Amino acid sequence: MREQALDVCFLMEMRLDQSGFEKHCGDAPFKNKFILKKPNSGGGLALLWKEEVTLDAINFTDNHIFAKVVEKDGFVWYLTGFYGWPKANEKWKSLALLAHLKSFVEGPWCFIEDFNAIIHVSEK
Repeated sequence: MREQALDVCFLMEMRLDQSGFEKHCGDAPFKNKFILKKPNSGGGLALLWKEEVTLDAINFTDNHIFAKVVEKDGFVWYLTGFYGWPKANEKWKSLALLAHLKSFVEGPWCFIEDFNAIIHVSEK
């Protein structure tokens, strides 16, 4: 989470699949990609990182990408791109997933997230 955090990008609700991303964003400075596109849906997630970053996507669902980052000096930290469930009756799933992911973490952990936590109806 030192300098390399700036070499990683997380996109939520991405509407492009791998080929669409290459067509429209192929010149982005992030050459490595992990793209999750929900079938028959406008949504998806993408984790992008620069070539010099050592990143391993450990696990993923439609709502998260969990990765381990190893810096050049051997420093290890974890990164989670997270998109919470939007329906009120499914919010418990977000908390359950976070608790599960925590069991994999040994060291610093960085979140890039949208918990879909709406306090007031006017925020929609």
